[in-house]
Order: sequence, then structure tokens, then C-alpha cells
Amino acid sequence: MRLPRIDNIEDATNYLPRFMAQYNQRFARPPRIDLDAHRKVLHTEQELDLLLSFQDERAISKNLEVRLENSVYQLQAAERRRRLSGKRAVGTQTRRWSDQHSGCG
Repeated sequence: MRLPRIDNIEDATNYLPRFMAQYNQRFARPPRIDLDAHRKVLHTEQELDLLLSFQDERAISKNLEVRLENSVYQLQAAERRRRLSGKRAVGTQTRRWSDQHSGCG
């Protein structure tokens, strides 16, 4: 960024397509085998969210409460209260990344 005298984000954004073209011209190589080896996604969006999530295992208290990140959650299961007490529960958190900041494109 120093050589083209870029010192702000707007100039850097405008310079990026030219930089990428120069970089690709310099370093790009054709593939050895011209075969697309990508597989089709066989999961739904909800299944992918579960597969790509952070998962935490927590104990269920006698009051059917689970603690996660300084919060207490109470499970609603009146008829199975005794069976759930003392068991383990898995909580998931998904982190979605937007395409605008991924560097792709």
C-alpha cells in the first residue's frame, strides 16, 4: 500500500481490483487436472448451522435449569422432570459471517 501511496480505505478499495489482477497475473497457475472436485452440499441450512456451531455441554439441575454464559435457562418438561434431572444438555451457538467481509469475490 505504500508504493501506490494509498493512505485511506476508499483508495485501497478502488485499488483492490487492479492489485488482484496484477497478483493473479504474476502468481496464478493452471490446474494440473481440469476437474471440478467440489461436492454438492447435501445438508439443509439448519443442518449446516448445527454442524458448524460452537457446542457446549452443561448439566441439568434438579430444577431443570442449565447455565450458559452467565445466564440461566429453565427447561419446560413437567412430565419428565425426574428423568432429565442430572442429565447433560448440549447448547449450540452459530456464528454467521457475511460475504462482504470474507475477502471472497
